Amino acid sequence: MYIQNRKNILSGTLMLSAGVRILTDSVSAVLHYRATKSTLPTFGNVSYWHAQNVLSVIQIICTAVVFLMALRRIRHYRNVLPKEEFAEMAKLQEEVIGDGLSSLSSYSIVQLLQVWAVILIGVQIIYDVNATIYRDMIIDMAGMISSGETGAVFVEIYNDSHGFKYMGMAVAIMLGIYVTGIFLKDRALKIAVMITALGFISAFLFFGMQIIQISSVQIGIVWTSVIFHLLETAGLFCMALYIRKHYKGV
Repeated sequence: MYIQNRKNILSGTLMLSAGVRILTDSVSAVLHYRATKSTLPTFGNVSYWHAQNVLSVIQIICTAVVFLMALRRIRHYRNVLPKEEFAEMAKLQEEVIGDGLSSLSSYSIVQLLQVWAVILIGVQIIYDVNATIYRDMIIDMAGMISSGETGAVFVEIYNDSHGFKYMGMAVAIMLGIYVTGIFLKDRALKIAVMITALGFISAFLFFGMQIIQISSVQIGIVWTSVIFHLLETAGLFCMALYIRKHYKGV
């Protein structure tokens, strides 16, 4: 069966999830800026990392609530009829409503919601655990390295390895976008994924860390990190907006 073409459950859920990430990433950026003004190095600032862990938990809980509400909402619509009548209702809706139908059936929307829930909740948990392990590894490496030329080598190692921290989550989000493109038979979404993947790999291989000065604070920019955070916030929001604009009821 189909739901009304004005509901937009999938795109609305992805927009809210992206909004949660934009908010938590903004708070994280403020915390990071304050941490760089401390006498402690960022990776060694325990208070900063405790705050980051709390932010991660809040993000996961809020995202889980958003998806649970979306799944409850669409199941409420589907529970109006017995499951064995879904196929007959879909045929009747196609005959009576025609072009006014949503672009995907309610069953396909539920499947996509489950795919994105696994990515934005399940894979996010794995990402947060890996980020903690990566931080501990960098702290151990920094403890073995002094300064001068050896310190410059450490910066290179940090920049070259930083992409591994984001790779799993980035691949999961790109896979989610690609699967959504398959469901919707949308070539633009598939091409966008390929371009993003190429940009991420290029940043991994060719771009070094760039240092910028804000007031009296120096901040190192790792381009794999920039691409990843743009993908999980602005990229996710823009994809949801694109789906809402081009596909009815999705």
